[in-house]
This record gives sequence, C-alpha cells and structure tokens, in this order.
Amino acid sequence: MKNIIKSNKEYKQDIFYDVNNFSKEQQIDIMEYAKSVCEEWWVDELDCSRSLARKKIEMDWEKAIDYFRDAKSFCVFVIIQRRFLEPNYLEIGYRLVDKSRDLFLWINVFDNIEDVISRFDLKEVRCGKE
Repeated sequence: MKNIIKSNKEYKQDIFYDVNNFSKEQQIDIMEYAKSVCEEWWVDELDCSRSLARKKIEMDWEKAIDYFRDAKSFCVFVIIQRRFLEPNYLEIGYRLVDKSRDLFLWINVFDNIEDVISRFDLKEVRCGKE
C-alpha cells in the first residue's frame, strides 16, 4: 500500500452521499438522470449456484429499473464519488436480491459529477478523516 499512496495528502477518500431521505421514485429519477449523462452503465448478476463472482449480463434499462421498482426483498441504493484513482467519477446504482441471485446496476458518471450532485442536492455522509 505504501507504494501506491505516498502520503495522506495524496489520498482522497471516496464520498458517500445520503440517500435515506429519497423515496424509491426519487431514487429512480436520480438513476434515470444519471443514465442520461453517464459514460457507461451495466448490470451484473451474482448467482452463487453457478459462480462466486459477479458476471456482467445483458439487460435492457427498463427491465433493470423494473427490478428495482418491484423489489420486495433486500435492496440497497447507493451514490458514491470514487476519488481514489483518476479520473474521479460518481458510481450510482443498486444491489438487490432477486430469488436465487443478486443483481447490481452500475451507472458511472465522469463528466457531469457536479451537475448530478447539485441537481439532486446530494449531501455527503461524513465518515472518518479526510
């Protein structure tokens, strides 16, 4: 680790954003907007009966959003600004348990980070020291 990070001044922690006060529909609005300005998005599947690793799968956008909208079991929505490596980017998406598999939606926004943050008035969750 010392070879990668030469000093604490060079290391930038990821920023997690508070999503607890957003309704499911607001979370969907955030994902829809993020997709419209993102550089990439995809869905991974974790099916432990076949593999212990996530695998990218083909799924159209509407189906990915429908899974989130209809989720009845464990489901986590996240917005994280990844700052450890360059370039920084926003990672927006979800993880949900669907019967015998977990689905992960990844939306990566590189060029419109501040736009997304201000549009939805995202607030940082402070953990530890900068």
